[in-house]
Amino acid sequence: MKTLHINQEDNGTPGSVEDSDGTVLANLTSSTITFPGRTVSGGSVDIVDDTTPKLGGDLDVNAFSIKSLANGDIAITPHGTGNVILDGIKHPQADGTNGQFLVTNGSGQLSFGAGDGVGDMLIATYDPTAVSGDAFAMDEMVEGTTTKILSATERTKLTGIEASATADQTGAQIKTAYEAEADTNAFADADVTKLGAIEASADVTDVTNVTAAGALMDSEVDADIKTLVLPASTTISAFGATLVDDANAAAALTTLGAVNAAVFPSEIIVAGSDEVTAIVTATGVTQFRMPYAMTGTEIRASVGSACSSGTFTVDVNIGGATVLSTKVTIDAGEKTSETAVTAPVLSDTAWANDEIVTVDVDNQGDGTATGLKVTLIGTRSV
Repeated sequence: MKTLHINQEDNGTPGSVEDSDGTVLANLTSSTITFPGRTVSGGSVDIVDDTTPKLGGDLDVNAFSIKSLANGDIAITPHGTGNVILDGIKHPQADGTNGQFLVTNGSGQLSFGAGDGVGDMLIATYDPTAVSGDAFAMDEMVEGTTTKILSATERTKLTGIEASATADQTGAQIKTAYEAEADTNAFADADVTKLGAIEASADVTDVTNVTAAGALMDSEVDADIKTLVLPASTTISAFGATLVDDANAAAALTTLGAVNAAVFPSEIIVAGSDEVTAIVTATGVTQFRMPYAMTGTEIRASVGSACSSGTFTVDVNIGGATVLSTKVTIDAGEKTSETAVTAPVLSDTAWANDEIVTVDVDNQGDGTATGLKVTLIGTRSV
């Protein structure tokens, strides 16, 4: 530890301040303290002479300002990683990029960042008249001399005006609007056309007009018909009136619900054996000629007594060729092909008039069946 020594002059005035090593720290006079390299006179130190001045406490500007002369800059530069702190807010230590803003993290630190471009401009950033509300709310806006604000009623009225509407409507627009109104009794174009089709001086009692309308004059009706009295309950139904009104038999058949008035269902039934003799496998057990042309839809077979076992199979040939891609079968214990597990399939449905028809028994089952019948079903044209 070093000790400071204050040396006095002969007249009692302090002369210098030295440490225990004899190093002079300051020279003293009655009004001046001289330090090595700088002088303090009259109780003050000229800071210009101090190249490394330091504050020993807070700097009180005493209602004055810190200013520069001759347009000089005022530079505040902390050492190293130190911060510039103004009123408790830390400022960035480096410059940002073009277009950035100073933003705060809410904890006393400012930094450069990009604006996010979102949010409303509320009273926090724009409130020129202290309205204390959303600066862009319609209720906060004021009309100018030429700039006007539409009310809700005015906007509704504007919405109801058609596009490209003008103050003047054309005659066609007025005509259309008028004719579209109810109970105006407007004389429309259709009325003009109808009126134009009526002959001049038209007379509903004119014989020519009555005849042209398909009616009879009173003078043309027989007296007996005029006096014909029908029972009070005599009526013609709507269906009866339609039937009476049909022009021909074909139309009447259509009214009566016939699928096709010119086509009728037809069936041909032939026997392939007697009722007592057991049927055996054979070709041509019966034959005949088609009495008319038919469009085949189905072929059936039946027996008087059924086989106990085995499948009874029948084939039909028209014009020398089978018309079945799947033959007609009667299962064991059954008497009709309608209950067969496998249904017959027609391969030829056009059965010409006068063609020879033959029936073959392809399989007799157990040989006990009797009374074979074959039915050809279809439609014929007339």
